[in-house]
Amino acid sequence: MTYSGKIPVLGLDSYPYWKGRMEAFLVSQRQDIWDATQSTTFVVLPVAERTTQDIVAQH
Repeated sequence: MTYSGKIPVLGLDSYPYWKGRMEAFLVSQRQDIWDATQSTTFVVLPVAERTTQDIVAQH
């Protein structure tokens, strides 16, 4: 599933709304992109090193 709209823009008084939209946008790109924003220990592997087992092991 891909996001067909624009990237959400943060307004001065709309942080809760923006946060939900940004999460939906990042998850629609790839779940691991959102996961990287939630974990201080998340390590993005080079494409050549990514396997399904590696990704599953990180979760």
